[in-house]
Amino acid sequence: MSDSPTTGSELSPLDQIRQIETEIAAQIAAARVSAGRSIAEARSQVTKIKNQAREMGLHNGQVHYQEIVDQAEAEARLITNEAQSKADSLRQRGLQLIEMAVLEAFYLVSGQEVGLESS
Repeated sequence: MSDSPTTGSELSPLDQIRQIETEIAAQIAAARVSAGRSIAEARSQVTKIKNQAREMGLHNGQVHYQEIVDQAEAEARLITNEAQSKADSLRQRGLQLIEMAVLEAFYLVSGQEVGLESS
């Protein structure tokens, strides 16, 4: 090892350290830029995923709501049909009773005693 100053392409140990520090600083800066891009891309992906999840949740909620509405409408139709059937049955029974009452009144007025069986 000589104490003589460096010539040409030879660097002193201190200059070599400085050169390595400069290279490492450049690598660190490049890594920071790359990390910043990765973070920005990750944030963008998170936003995109959150929006997709929100839209999917909204769609699923609407589908579920429509299923509930459809089920309620089906139940309402069933109840309406049952009520209509019961009303028709009562109307028919009422007509039969009116007919029987008219016949009974006719027989009473005409003096005939005819026993009618009630259904």
